[in-house]
Amino acid sequence: MSSRPLAIKVCGLKSVHDLEAAEGADLVGFVLDVPGSPRTCPPDVARDLVHRAQDDFRTVAVLVGPTAEEVRSAWDEVGVDLVQIHGSPPQGLSRDELRRVLPSIPIPPPGKGGMDRISLARIRGQQFPYVHLDTAGGRLPGGTGRVLDWDRARALVRSAPRRPFLLAGGLTPENVGEAIARVRPAGVDVASGVERAPGVKDRRKVQRFIRAVRRWEEEQDA
Repeated sequence: MSSRPLAIKVCGLKSVHDLEAAEGADLVGFVLDVPGSPRTCPPDVARDLVHRAQDDFRTVAVLVGPTAEEVRSAWDEVGVDLVQIHGSPPQGLSRDELRRVLPSIPIPPPGKGGMDRISLARIRGQQFPYVHLDTAGGRLPGGTGRVLDWDRARALVRSAPRRPFLLAGGLTPENVGEAIARVRPAGVDVASGVERAPGVKDRRKVQRFIRAVRRWEEEQDA
């Protein structure tokens, strides 16, 4: 992990209340296309929230298996800065466009097989703002609330020390400090771990999460 401050992403925002709750984070995410997710945000709502967020956060759209046209639509019509992609980045994106993509790599649960070689191959030879790590094997591609296999994530981070990895998967205010210490990512991503019900953010939990990350950083500098 570099000496830069850890990036904090709060994902699955659907309302102005959610956006206000994320004060102090660096990135906010909007789930535009994850079938069955309680965090799906209609594009017109996401567009308004992105406009409100643009002075305070970098904004991220979350898409599953999109076409190049759908990725460009998230940039052009919704107005996000970055697109997080679950599944392979589509053919047809230029090298410059890929610099605005966050590929999500699924990490298998403990005892559930090795890393997906195809997933790993996708991050080679490209410059991404972050490479997103999330728990594999659930009904949804992310936001499952299941804790990531930190040992496997740590091995991946160590294998590519110049890559900025964004750690997700079951993070909460209570375990995020341990997760950072174990994995040493460039940033962390939270969704279900700061909710009072599926898809409903709890401002106090969000703020506790952000404080826990900053407290960990302060302890390293002491």
